Amino acid sequence: FSAAATCEQIVCGVPTPGQNSELPSGASSKKFGETMTLSCKAGFATSSSPESSAAYEVTCEANGAFSGVVDCANIDDCGGYQVDCGEGSCVDNARPTGVHADDYHCQCSSGFEERIDAATLARACHNIDDCPAVNPCAPGACVDGINDFHCDCPADGYVNGEKRCNRVECPAKSALHSTASPDTSVLFEDEVTYTCDNGYTTDGSAQGA
Repeated sequence: FSAAATCEQIVCGVPTPGQNSELPSGASSKKFGETMTLSCKAGFATSSSPESSAAYEVTCEANGAFSGVVDCANIDDCGGYQVDCGEGSCVDNARPTGVHADDYHCQCSSGFEERIDAATLARACHNIDDCPAVNPCAPGACVDGINDFHCDCPADGYVNGEKRCNRVECPAKSALHSTASPDTSVLFEDEVTYTCDNGYTTDGSAQGA
């Protein structure tokens, strides 16, 4: 008899990672029945759920190919975490970093802007303050709206104008035997000076004003 042939394990080599996944450091060739654990890249997992695994195992099969290869999916940082942007919609970033707070953004409605909570790092849409730095409603208060503002004016002496508080206008008032200065209508808190005509005083005495 001649020497018997030797049966060798089928060699699969090094697996080709699925999309958005990578080989472990120092990955080596695998033979039939051997396994290897591959990892999803940061921000990806075996499914879009944040609770899914970030790693998967492949096995060298008898046909020389690996089974179990997975294309890792972008983790859903919006619905998966129940993000509430408020006046806007959550958009999952196409190129994640693996840090939830950095992997989505809020697309805000008109008049709103995205802000990040310093404590929780949560993103949400907040109303942009449309009141100017210098209060145009003084002595009233500027009240912010959506893409607009209005004035809350004092009840006494003021009326609402076009984004300002206008002083109430008082009509001209004459006094008998006197001259007023000014002799036209005046505004709230303005003063009018009356000067008695020649031969007249405020108390009827020659020494009076």
